[in-house]
Amino acid sequence: MKTMHYLAAIAISSLFSLTSHAELKGTLYYLEPHDTISSTDSVVVNMRLTLNDDSDTLNINGADPNAWLDFVNAQLPHHWDQELASIQFVNIDYMGIGAWRACGGGSFTTHCDDGPPYDFSFTTRTLAGDHLFDLDLTLAPSESLDFTFGLLTPSHGPVAAGTYESPREGLALQFYGYTADDYDEYGNLRLDDDGWVIAPRMFSYDLATTCHDCTFTRTVVAAVPEPSSYALMGLGMGMLAYSGRRRKAKAIQ
Repeated sequence: MKTMHYLAAIAISSLFSLTSHAELKGTLYYLEPHDTISSTDSVVVNMRLTLNDDSDTLNINGADPNAWLDFVNAQLPHHWDQELASIQFVNIDYMGIGAWRACGGGSFTTHCDDGPPYDFSFTTRTLAGDHLFDLDLTLAPSESLDFTFGLLTPSHGPVAAGTYESPREGLALQFYGYTADDYDEYGNLRLDDDGWVIAPRMFSYDLATTCHDCTFTRTVVAAVPEPSSYALMGLGMGMLAYSGRRRKAKAIQ
């Protein structure tokens, strides 16, 4: 279930407007915004999440997701999805940090996450290797967290020379929980038509987006043969010339 946070958050850059209740806000910066690479290189996208100076402290404790109940229920009435805007959670099963990227505005991929020229995959781990979604975290205003956002890999062989740019990208707090209507009269979760326990409802809160003047680009240059490749090429041409002269000499004889 937790892997759903990748799929559900690809296009949530503007899920809802901030209200007076929403004081958690950060900004994303690229750690290596520009570089030159070869046509066969993969690209690691590293970022830094910095809480804004006027933000509240971000405190995530996976053992107590219901600590976020008041926060979530204060946001729900302002959600663009009228179904979510009309409910209130009574229990949050789990929560964490998910990632999203816009499907348009960049040139690394053709269709959201798919190439050519590159395929994109979310990695969203701290530089120490901890998955962001499962991370217990306390971050005060102006404090930062560095992490790996994703990986771009050439999708159809060497990439054409040129400069490629990422689209708008961001992080969201994702909450999975239930309303009072999701429980029966005995306090048990209701079953779906197939007899399985119903899945939790998901609510996303836009935590941070890439700063307005931030760009992430990679300039691809054509691969230059190594000196050893030139040497082998020269040897091959010499062998061809020698072979040609031998054939010509035999023809004269």
